[in-house]
Amino acid sequence: MANLYFPHSSAPLKTIQEIQFGILSPEEIKNMSVAHIQYPETMDETRTKPRQEGLNDPRLGSVDRQFKCKTCTENMSECPGHFGHIELATPVFHPGFIKKTKKILEIVCHSCSKVLADRNDPEFLAAVTTRDPKARFARVWEVCKKKKRCENESSKKDDQEFDPENKNKPPPPNHGGCGNAQPQVRQKALQLEQVFLHENEEGGPKITERKNLPPKMVHDIFRRITDADLEDMGLNKDYARPEWLVVTVLPVPPPPVRPSISMDGTGQGLRNEDDLTYKLGDIIRANGNVKQALNEGSPSHILNDFEQLLQYHVATYMDNDIAGTPRALQKSGRPVKAIRARLKGKEGRLRGNLMGKRVDFSARTVITGDANISLDEVGVPRSIARTLTYPETVTPYNIHRLHKLVENGPNEHPGAKYVIRSDGTRIDLRHHKRASQINLEYGWKVERHLIDGDYIIFNRQPSLHKESMMGHRVRVMPYSTFRLNLSVTSPYNADFDGDEMNLHVPQTEETRAEVQNLCLVPLNIVSPQRNSPLMGIVQDSLAGAYKLARRDVYVTKEQVMNIMLWVEDWDGVIPIPAILKPVPLWTGKQLLSMIIPREVSLQQGSSDFPLDDGGIRIHNGDLVYGLLTKKIVGASAGGIIHITYNELGPHAAMGFLNACQRLVGYWLLHNGHSIGIGDTIPDKDTIMKIQEDIDGQKKIVAEIVKEATENKLEPLPGMSIRETFESKVSKELNAARDKAGTTTEKSLKDLNNAVTMSRSGSKGSSINISQMTALVGQQVVEGKRIPFGFKYRTLPHFTKDDYSPEARGFVENSYLRGLTPTEFFFHAMAGREGLIDTAVKTAETGYIQRRLVKALEDVTAKYDGTVRNSLNDIIQFIYGEDGLDGMHIEKQKVDFLTISNEQFEKRYKLDLVEDSETLTSSLEYGKLLASNIEEQQLLDAEFENLYVARKAVRTIMLQRGKDETMMQLPLNIIRLIDSTLSFFRVDPTKRSDLKPSDVIPAVEALLERMVVVRGEDPISKEADESSTILFKAHLRSRLAFKRLAVQLRIPRLAFEHILGELESRWSRSMVNPGEMVGVLAAQSIGEPATQMTLNTFHFTGVASKNVTLGVPRLKEILNVASDIKTPSMQVYLQTGDHSMEAAKTLRSLVEHTNLRSVTAMTEIFYDPDITTTLIEEDADMMEAHYLVPEGHEDIDRQTRWVLRITLDRQKMLDKELRVEDVAERLKAEYADDLVVVFSDNNADEQVIRVRSIRDKDDDADDDMEEDVMLKRLETHLLDKLTIRGVPGIERAFITSHARLVEMADGSLKSKQGDADCEESYLDTTGTALRQVLAVDGVDTRRTTTNQLHQIIDVFGIEAARSALLSELTNVLAFDGSYVNHRHLALLVDVMTYRGSIAAVTRHGINRADTGALMRCSFEETVEILLEAAATGELDDCRGISENVMLGQLAPMGTGHFEVQLDPKMLETVISDNSRMGLMPGMTVKGSPMEGAATPYDTGSPMADSGGFLGIMSPAQGNFSPIVGQGSETPAGFATEYGGGFGGMGGSAFSAASPRPTSPFAATSPTSPFGSFGGGYSPTSPMGAYSPTSPMIDGGSRYGVSSPSFSPSSPTFSPTSPMLRPTSPASPNYSPTSPSYSPTSPSAAKYSPTSPAGNFGASPTSPSYSPASPNYSPTSPNLHATSPQYSPASPTWSPTSPDAYSPTSPTYQRSPGNNLSPTSPSYSPTSPQFSPRTPGRNVGGQDQ
Repeated sequence: MANLYFPHSSAPLKTIQEIQFGILSPEEIKNMSVAHIQYPETMDETRTKPRQEGLNDPRLGSVDRQFKCKTCTENMSECPGHFGHIELATPVFHPGFIKKTKKILEIVCHSCSKVLADRNDPEFLAAVTTRDPKARFARVWEVCKKKKRCENESSKKDDQEFDPENKNKPPPPNHGGCGNAQPQVRQKALQLEQVFLHENEEGGPKITERKNLPPKMVHDIFRRITDADLEDMGLNKDYARPEWLVVTVLPVPPPPVRPSISMDGTGQGLRNEDDLTYKLGDIIRANGNVKQALNEGSPSHILNDFEQLLQYHVATYMDNDIAGTPRALQKSGRPVKAIRARLKGKEGRLRGNLMGKRVDFSARTVITGDANISLDEVGVPRSIARTLTYPETVTPYNIHRLHKLVENGPNEHPGAKYVIRSDGTRIDLRHHKRASQINLEYGWKVERHLIDGDYIIFNRQPSLHKESMMGHRVRVMPYSTFRLNLSVTSPYNADFDGDEMNLHVPQTEETRAEVQNLCLVPLNIVSPQRNSPLMGIVQDSLAGAYKLARRDVYVTKEQVMNIMLWVEDWDGVIPIPAILKPVPLWTGKQLLSMIIPREVSLQQGSSDFPLDDGGIRIHNGDLVYGLLTKKIVGASAGGIIHITYNELGPHAAMGFLNACQRLVGYWLLHNGHSIGIGDTIPDKDTIMKIQEDIDGQKKIVAEIVKEATENKLEPLPGMSIRETFESKVSKELNAARDKAGTTTEKSLKDLNNAVTMSRSGSKGSSINISQMTALVGQQVVEGKRIPFGFKYRTLPHFTKDDYSPEARGFVENSYLRGLTPTEFFFHAMAGREGLIDTAVKTAETGYIQRRLVKALEDVTAKYDGTVRNSLNDIIQFIYGEDGLDGMHIEKQKVDFLTISNEQFEKRYKLDLVEDSETLTSSLEYGKLLASNIEEQQLLDAEFENLYVARKAVRTIMLQRGKDETMMQLPLNIIRLIDSTLSFFRVDPTKRSDLKPSDVIPAVEALLERMVVVRGEDPISKEADESSTILFKAHLRSRLAFKRLAVQLRIPRLAFEHILGELESRWSRSMVNPGEMVGVLAAQSIGEPATQMTLNTFHFTGVASKNVTLGVPRLKEILNVASDIKTPSMQVYLQTGDHSMEAAKTLRSLVEHTNLRSVTAMTEIFYDPDITTTLIEEDADMMEAHYLVPEGHEDIDRQTRWVLRITLDRQKMLDKELRVEDVAERLKAEYADDLVVVFSDNNADEQVIRVRSIRDKDDDADDDMEEDVMLKRLETHLLDKLTIRGVPGIERAFITSHARLVEMADGSLKSKQGDADCEESYLDTTGTALRQVLAVDGVDTRRTTTNQLHQIIDVFGIEAARSALLSELTNVLAFDGSYVNHRHLALLVDVMTYRGSIAAVTRHGINRADTGALMRCSFEETVEILLEAAATGELDDCRGISENVMLGQLAPMGTGHFEVQLDPKMLETVISDNSRMGLMPGMTVKGSPMEGAATPYDTGSPMADSGGFLGIMSPAQGNFSPIVGQGSETPAGFATEYGGGFGGMGGSAFSAASPRPTSPFAATSPTSPFGSFGGGYSPTSPMGAYSPTSPMIDGGSRYGVSSPSFSPSSPTFSPTSPMLRPTSPASPNYSPTSPSYSPTSPSAAKYSPTSPAGNFGASPTSPSYSPASPNYSPTSPNLHATSPQYSPASPTWSPTSPDAYSPTSPTYQRSPGNNLSPTSPSYSPTSPQFSPRTPGRNVGGQDQ
């Protein structure tokens, strides 16, 4: 930790704006090098110090703590190291650029270095005009690699064109090449070679000639390329010339890059060198060999070997994983760690040390639960609180406290570890003997221990979503674990079985502010991921709340009082008891009602009072009936916590959680809850019943087995007999478990502890109970019963082929009774599968999560409402398609869509003529309104709008085909209306005072104001309408006049409240600009993925049609995989007939049928006679066929062998095929090659006979070949012949579902099993979208496939986006997790916004043109960086990753904007203050002069003892001018420098002032005196208060750290009572303090005649001698707070020359004249305040 604290530097940190990548040129390497390295040794001969020009040359930087660096003379910890260089004897290829080198060689001519193509070639022209250099390079290469020679003149083809206009067009410029043939370039390991193809003279095959292409030659070719050509090729002439790709000079990194380790710990002993140092040594040696060989002129093969060796060493120094080359090994045999290995991978430099680092100020220990701390607290062990520190700046308000902490020192808990002075030097309190003598000064920092109430960030890994890191408040506690509230475990996914957690201490005020306002636990109670709470009541508090709410729970008064004392803000009031006599008793429900907030109303289940306490009703915070379960008080949507959060905010929700835990916890402590084995034991009857259930089911299974063995089992559609058998058996055995389970459930009472826990939702489920009590059930491995592991049996304990339940893993014992050995073994098998699944899943989902985050990390909501990434590409025009934050959305009932027209009219239509009775009974103005035409027009318009809205939304719903009455919408208007009714105590019997003209225009105006997309152009308008269409329709339906006024009788006041509340909530529910919506979306999808099961075996509707779901499917979707495991389609029928029959017909058209699927058997016969047959069955058929003579002309050419195909009648019927159809297909395919004879469709056997026809020339009777031929033909026909259907659709199943239909009466309905809604569609295995859409009768609008590539091909990118979205939704929804639509939408938009699908893999993410640093932080690190260097890319550092790497504030969240201070505005604020008629800094009543230090308006100009200087300084303006700066100012002086020492007036700000410039220094245009301290008199030359005084008053203007305060200053002798900084509490400013006596020298101010009325002016100035006239007690210019200013003081005589005489120019603002008419010192009776005084009119002229 030597360099933990860097020396303090006052230099400001620069931010990096952009990063230019490039390749170092040899010149640059030599220029920045400090040493030419020539020797491979590190130490000199004596082994004591580094060798000159050796690898650890002292100029590169010191290796040893004792020596300083020779170049920069800094010590080891300060010197950053300096590069050296090695000059290579021969150039070598750079292993990372060798592919690039090869490509460039294919673009340019090897002889003259010209680009092979030129602009006459249209392809090349198109390529060169590409903007992006990388793409240009690729396209130019595509064009040039085809060229075989370097052309020297242009082609002549253009000459023939007649060109009348432009006759003298110059001939096309010559390419001017050299005419040489271009070789192909081949790469072999680390060498390139040229391959020439020469024409063979003999005209045989071309001769290939191979020539080595040495780096030297490549270097020469590259050097000659012109700048223009470089530009064309997309290379960068300034930063990455191609000749630099070949290494000629190698930079040598300094020791900090490759530190050596001293073995024995001393500096002297053996040093163990770094891998890179070894490698560099090898390179130097190899280089020496090459040099020597060159100098001595060795034979070329030796030279060649040496060059190869050098090439090998340089290559493995950079990259030791090159394919095809052996890895360089250390002596120990482990591979050397090359530079590339240092950068890449998880532990590499980028991901391991830049993207994520180890940090200071963090702690980690085990966590334990504590129900008595608040939800947002964390218990921190005292030992940790003593170790972690927070740097607190010393201010007047905390100097006292910090001084105490410094005295306590580093070892006593509320203490401090370090004091940091303003110049950055630290005092370590461990080694400081007399800590109590440290005098703190303002602006110093004290690194104090953590104390209660500090804000910290708490985190548990894996951090899967933002709620894995939240802000907590510290609560220091004894013992050594972190304590946290139980309810906060669920977002962290923590438990207390040994989990550890991390705590991070923010180190600045800003960070603390952000933690407090953005990250605190209560603010994260509702998660934007699923717009419902993340935290709820759990564990014992939940079971306890359930028990407490029971009807038989009664509590006495004493108990109520005791219990309620646990609730934090209880007001001491208890309700009327439920039972009065004999003893007052309160019910548990009453207790719970006391902590439920008044605003909560909830209704679930039946509405009247149920006998069994089922359902629940909470009315205005009173629990009327029902039990509190997980659904009500847990982390569930629409529960108490959700409502409280949305209605009352985060802190109320936290208050409820805390109160509930404490109250229930205390009650449960006295009541008790426990569980024992007795809770699982069923009674006798139950045991009997369970046994009956099991036996009954086993009997049924035995029947099925019997049927199967006797071959009587009918296969289910689309399944084989085996599959049918398995499916039926599984169904019955699962039924056994369910029946037994329900039996148990019924037999157990509610007071059974296990049942209590299961029903309340705190732990366990009914399955757990039934497994403990009744039976464990079927064990499943890979979705099936236990498979046969031995030959035909599961275990040797069973006979072979035993398919009975117990042999295939059915466990009929309960855990209570215990399992038999075989059962136990099967159970272990199923259990093992679960464990392995979990382990595999973790790794899979972890990687998915990382990819998602990397793909979306830079996606942000911007200030214009759009969602963009770091390139500023628009990804969504409106976030989530509605611009709202996910947290504000709730499930709401939209009730006007599905009702019939009649009901719709009844609910919303109001006719003022016909409905006059209703009007008068429900409206106060009913009589006025009756037949009022204007009002009627309003009502009609409202109804019309509603009708239109209903229609619009319905169109969308019908397209989606789902009946959704519950929708996710913002602002729960229904609850808002309800709460308004109860808040205004609306009487439903009274009449409403609303008129349509009050309501309808107001609602319309509100809807007008609810804008998401601002802008007047048609596109913006349309976008805005689309984004709010559903929500506005919902609002209209709920705020309809008839509904509000006639049904609910809402008074006008309440109506206005509803509108106001709506509008304010609407404006709050928009997404915040700067919100990192991308990462939020990635986490919201990745986190549920970790909860998914890995291999889900799910059968949709039809068994045997397996669908991939869960993690594997998610992976396929994100990878946009082209070969998916279970491709399938949903084929819908065209509108009209949706019956089963129509579906069957369509199925036969779509399902791919080949011959094999309808064939019973095939045979090959030798049947020599063509027209008749040896087979009796076929005789009739043959006879019938040859009855008609014509058309049998080629009988003699038919073979004697016949292929006889027997068709399967059952299958033919299924597929609706006739024999003729099959034969027709055969004939159509093979008309000229086969003779087909077929039987009649009604024959006993449906037979087709096939003979092949020989070619005419081939007459030999070669029978042997013919039967072989037929066999081949047989397999070919069976599999390849499509009889009908679409190839690719293997199977089609008919499934039916309910669809949304519009009925005759205008209502919508969608009900399973209702004939109107029932729709059959095809579910296929295999997919071929384009071909299926072509089939007649297919609905082209709804048919879809889960194969994305096909959707893109057929429908394009928008369809692909919707398909992606629905697939993602299905995967997540199957698992039961709901993710808000906006996150999925954002992900699919990022995948598709470029117009093609980008997978969430390196192929998708890293192909984007984001910054190189951002891409390289994901995968392929080194390759991307090398590519960036070779093309000279520029990274503009707008992304997140770049800024994280550079340690800068990224442009996200609160880093998304800058804060500017407008000093002019500040002044206007001040002047306004003083014009308010109240005196700035004075109370209205006008306190007497001697009043205590009442805090007044801090920002007011006079709040400081009369001066204007300290207005913004935190220490001063806070107190009334009378007693001045308040007792904490150390010496009783203001902490601002006044005019400056010696009258210079320059230092206008103090150490403690938070701003570098005084608010009224030169920056303030209204202050006339630039840099002077700031008096306000316009005439004062030096900014003093008296025009004649040349300097500003100094008395109260010096901070302790001001030079004039140095104790040696003669004027300020330390004995002066005013100067004792150690007594900050001294009442310095009280008039009685000796330092204020009028005669006290330090109390004087300034005299008009004094030439230097400035205290700090010069010690020799006469004005400092106590005898100086301006110190006389009668001097009129005494300190503002001295008694002389009391009106009674003699000095206030009107004749005083410079008090307030009208002629005195001083009266600009004399210190202390606060100008308040109410202040006694300005009473009008005071002679100098007579209204006639001309000086009085300066009320604010100088502001």
